[in-house]
Amino acid sequence: TCSPISGATFSVGDNTVTCTAEDANGNVGTATFVITVVEYVPPPISATVTNAPGSSTPGCEPDCFIPSTVAISVGGTVTWQNSDTAAHTATSGTASSGASGHWDSSLVMAGGSFSHTFDQDGTYHYFCMVHPWMQGSVVVGDGTPIRTAEPEPEPTPVEEVHEEVD
Repeated sequence: TCSPISGATFSVGDNTVTCTAEDANGNVGTATFVITVVEYVPPPISATVTNAPGSSTPGCEPDCFIPSTVAISVGGTVTWQNSDTAAHTATSGTASSGASGHWDSSLVMAGGSFSHTFDQDGTYHYFCMVHPWMQGSVVVGDGTPIRTAEPEPEPTPVEEVHEEVD
């Protein structure tokens, strides 16, 4: 027998369970263990992403889209708001692999917005077709599978050495 009994409801946090058993010869064994209950908080149904001010010029990486990664529930909607002064896109895929075809905002002018609803679990990478250094990700549900190509890492700058010849 166990205390609390099988089927009991546990509260959020650590819950101690003690079980005792007796065999046919009268030997008694006792074990105690802890069950930790964590409250499940589902991801939000919607999210808003904004363009970083000045993101039409390199240097905002990795936060050209703010936030650069959003998590939503299946059936949720992401709205991209262009608060920059230049036109941008939010296009599924990567700059190196191209558009994946899941969505494309076309040009979103300054002050405009674009929304897309996600009906499947997965991780979707996206970028701005006009300014390809702008990259972000949308994680839907548990985030699997990855539905677009992975962005390539930013290359490490190489220091140039110039020698003067006499």
